[in-house]
Amino acid sequence: MHPHAHTYGQAGASAQREADRLRRQELTAQHRRALRWLLPLSVLWCVVATALSTVLPTSLAAIAALGPLWHLLRRIYAPGPAVQRWRAGAAGERRTARILRRLNGWAVLHDCALPGSRANADHVAVTPDGRGAVLINTKTTRGGGTVRLKGDTLVIGRSSYPRAVPGTLRETQAVQRALGVPVHPVIAVDGADVPGGRLEHRSGLTVVPASRLHRTLARVPHQADPDGFHALVQRAVTSLPSYTG
Repeated sequence: MHPHAHTYGQAGASAQREADRLRRQELTAQHRRALRWLLPLSVLWCVVATALSTVLPTSLAAIAALGPLWHLLRRIYAPGPAVQRWRAGAAGERRTARILRRLNGWAVLHDCALPGSRANADHVAVTPDGRGAVLINTKTTRGGGTVRLKGDTLVIGRSSYPRAVPGTLRETQAVQRALGVPVHPVIAVDGADVPGGRLEHRSGLTVVPASRLHRTLARVPHQADPDGFHALVQRAVTSLPSYTG
């Protein structure tokens, strides 16, 4: 069995909570819409069942007539785009967490609250020597495409994310103040191609495919220092608790 990173917190927890909150709001409106469709759906079922009963036994016709109703109900109750985005983000963070778990001798905190801010950090990885850390922001895309940096804007395929780089840098500064050690910012892109496997922003921020994150961080130079490591991990756990906002 291979050793794994020490892990704290639950990756994607706050994104999943937001997806669940938005889904509850959607369901309230969708229930009302379904009730408005109750009478038309009943009439539709009777019409379809009657038509099918001319070629099928009555019981099979009744069951077969449920098909169009099921299709319509699925459309009524389909999750909206915002819910799908938050769910995809939570799933992407969980995939990144599984990759980070393979970092031997590191500690990784997930979904951390940042002191003095309503923002959260997706992942903070503490180096085995206790002398530094890496702030990792997972950016999930379902559309694929190529990743580019256009000034301070992260571009993935045809979509632009103007807040991704500045937001990651602000989170990095907050983590650096909390831990008192150098913190390197990384954006891990889940679901898109990064040319050459790595992009560098002028600030020092690195953009890598999430799939290569383990190999990227494993090359960070360090020497094991159990005392320094445990001291920094304790400081991180105390000052960067699980996000509850």
